[in-house]
Amino acid sequence: ITNGLFVSNSTTGGSSDGGGMYVSLNSPTLLNVTFHNNSAINQGGAIYHPANGGGTYTNCIFWLNTAGLFPEIRVIGGASVRTFKNSVVRTTGGSAAWILSNSTDAGGNLDADPLFLDTSDPNGADNLFMTADDGLFLGTGSPALHTGTTPAGSLPSTDITGANRVQGAAVDMGAYEK
Repeated sequence: ITNGLFVSNSTTGGSSDGGGMYVSLNSPTLLNVTFHNNSAINQGGAIYHPANGGGTYTNCIFWLNTAGLFPEIRVIGGASVRTFKNSVVRTTGGSAAWILSNSTDAGGNLDADPLFLDTSDPNGADNLFMTADDGLFLGTGSPALHTGTTPAGSLPSTDITGANRVQGAAVDMGAYEK
C-alpha cells in the first residue's frame, strides 16, 4: 500500500482487533501511509499483527488511534519480521528507545506529534480526502517533514493528492507531501 489513508475506521462484533488493519497470513509493505483516529475494541487501534505474517512499514504515521490495549499497533510474536523505518509511531519511544515488541526498529522512527494541520477536519472543507484542503497534511515544524527515507526504486513520484512527492531535503512521512 502506497500513499494510503486509514482514517476513522473501527472494529465491532466478533473480531475486535485492528481498527485500521488486521494483518493475517501475509506480509504487507506499506510506504507513506497515514493511520489516524482508528479504533479497536480490544487491541491494535491502527494495526493488529498476529504471529503469522511479516511486514515492512516505511515513512508511515500511526497517530491518535485507540484500543483497549496497544492503541497504535499490536504485534504478536512469531518468526516473521515486522520492520519499521522512518515512521512516526506513538507509544513506542521512537528509535532512541524502541519498545514495540516483536518488531524491528530499522532507524529513523519517531514518537512525536506529527502536528497535522487540523485533526478535527481530516478531509477538509470540501469533505473529500486526497485534496489540497485535507487536515492530515503536516503542519509547520512537524518532525515528520523532510525526515522520511527513499527506499531504492520504490518511492512514488506524487503524494496522495498528486503533488510532487519530494518537496524538501527529503521525503515527508505519511500520505501527504508538503
